Amino acid sequence: MRTALVIDGPSVFARAYYVAPDNPCAGLFSTVRNLIDRTDPNLLLWAWDGDHRKSVKNRKCKPTAYKEAMVTARQQLHSQFGGTLVISDGEADDACASAAVQERRAGNSVVIVTSDGDMEYLCVDGIRIYDLVNKRFKTREDVLAKWHVHRLSHVPLVKSMVGDSGDGICGVQGIGIKKACKLYADTVSSSMAFEAARQSVRSALSETQRDEFDDALRAIMLYTDLEIPRATPLKMFEL
Repeated sequence: MRTALVIDGPSVFARAYYVAPDNPCAGLFSTVRNLIDRTDPNLLLWAWDGDHRKSVKNRKCKPTAYKEAMVTARQQLHSQFGGTLVISDGEADDACASAAVQERRAGNSVVIVTSDGDMEYLCVDGIRIYDLVNKRFKTREDVLAKWHVHRLSHVPLVKSMVGDSGDGICGVQGIGIKKACKLYADTVSSSMAFEAARQSVRSALSETQRDEFDDALRAIMLYTDLEIPRATPLKMFEL
């Protein structure tokens, strides 16, 4: 079985840029080398945001200098390490999710590298998620315990009620993590598939809250069926 390393480019770049905005590539190259050493992949895919990101009203626009530095970093990383370069028509996390599902179906094991919590519910057999923030692999048990849900597919339901301030997603006004977890526990059973669970949660909300929940869920849910090129072998490099 081969291993495909799927890297969320904007996540990796952001961490390097805010540490050293004048020279983010130095930190990026070191980070990627360490990731390759740790995961020993055969295949590599880079996913980057395109020009048509999901509309989230509170999301802040990045400054021009940041965007220009990211384009430069993207080109240099691909030149140095090879692999498949995907500039998504939408968001990098959707490209990562679609690539991971595709590689898993092809019989490869997958490692997703990201700091984006939206991908947590992809921690299924054959897909591992490396958390850039805490520098460790997340487990299925970690994610279920964090959000107090029965199934990984239910994570977006609780997260949509709570919101995601880091991504500008407000969630449902007046509902924090404790209230969201209680509402979920009171309305959703372990036997419910995603759609039944979604309807059950919505039924417990007011009309205004349902609109807020729906908006947040649209922003949080990932596309896993985009047409993404397959991951390709990475270049060998000298340490």
